[in-house]
Amino acid sequence: MDLEVSEPIDFSSGDHQRLVRKAVDTFIIKVFLILSAQLVVTGAIIISGFSFCNAEEVLWATAATALVTLSLTLFALQTKWDFTMLNGMLFVFLFVLLIYGIFFLFIRSYVSGISFGNLRELLEGKYLVMDVQLMVGGRHHHSDLHPEEYVFAALNIYLDIINLFLFILELIGLAR
Repeated sequence: MDLEVSEPIDFSSGDHQRLVRKAVDTFIIKVFLILSAQLVVTGAIIISGFSFCNAEEVLWATAATALVTLSLTLFALQTKWDFTMLNGMLFVFLFVLLIYGIFFLFIRSYVSGISFGNLRELLEGKYLVMDVQLMVGGRHHHSDLHPEEYVFAALNIYLDIINLFLFILELIGLAR
């Protein structure tokens, strides 16, 4: 058996940065491949369910969700703001939204329904930006995702997108 001695990594020459960048790129590719597969399956299920919903509303919600998701993902990837530190604030916002939702059960009006939907959209958009930044890691110091947790990262982003779609669909339904 031939044992080959490999050269040690020279951390001063940039080899380490290239290896880390390659690992991050591989992680991101895996996340987006899994996310794409999930969205294709979900799209097939949505198309088969057009007997249950208004097809025009579903198509508008799908287009709006795609546009919002693409915009927020690009924003999350290029911004200098670190949304990963907003976990506590997002929890408080979610709690306030929950209380508002309980009041909405008893006081129903068109305006409160639209405002509740918009607040949920805002919250879900912030969660999407935060989850994308957690996935990317690197310059965001609260990224604790291990390179083998790509399924978890894809699932987080998938759930954000599905919740965004459902909220937009609900808003479109309220507007009609």
